[in-house]
Amino acid sequence: MDRKSFLRKVPLLGVGTGLVLTGCSTGTGTDDSGGSDDLTILLEAAEVEAQAIQTYNAAAGLLSTQAYIDIANLYKSHHEEHLTTFNTLIQTLDGSPINLSDAGPDERAGDLGSDPSEADIIHLAMTLELEAADAYFQQSVAQLQGTNAKLRMGEIFPVEVAHFVTLKGALDAALGLSAANVAGASFVDIKADFTPFPGSYTDS
Repeated sequence: MDRKSFLRKVPLLGVGTGLVLTGCSTGTGTDDSGGSDDLTILLEAAEVEAQAIQTYNAAAGLLSTQAYIDIANLYKSHHEEHLTTFNTLIQTLDGSPINLSDAGPDERAGDLGSDPSEADIIHLAMTLELEAADAYFQQSVAQLQGTNAKLRMGEIFPVEVAHFVTLKGALDAALGLSAANVAGASFVDIKADFTPFPGSYTDS
């Protein structure tokens, strides 16, 4: 599939509009209070982002379709931005930022084997994006206390969902499956019936 065809097929834009988190997109975003509980959550989020970057680094070397390589590099750059955001918040709470060089790919990358299909690689990426979105949704709504931390994570959450939806569109197209219409879908709808990697994508 060429890059232009790929980008026409996947629903990247507009996903976040229906996924704005109530209470997370308001306020000035200047309150860095939250204490040790917020620091723990932000450290875990930064670790997730660092792991995602390293997983995309590993995946890029296994992909052969240029469109998939392009999107992996784009999403990796998004995760680099997220890592910077979380590390900045961590430092405002007097924590030590997460060093990318200390992170490795998600351990499930080892389940890809020596000659994985591109479908399996995309399925793993979808799984990581959805898991991150799920965690950020819970944390920004119910667990984080600082206004700035809630705002920043609330902004990152729909990006992770958009990644998942775009990758799902790519994988559906690659497998000859009909892409679901996600317009107006809730987050619960989007993640319903999805089988995480290493399960079979076509069984989800």
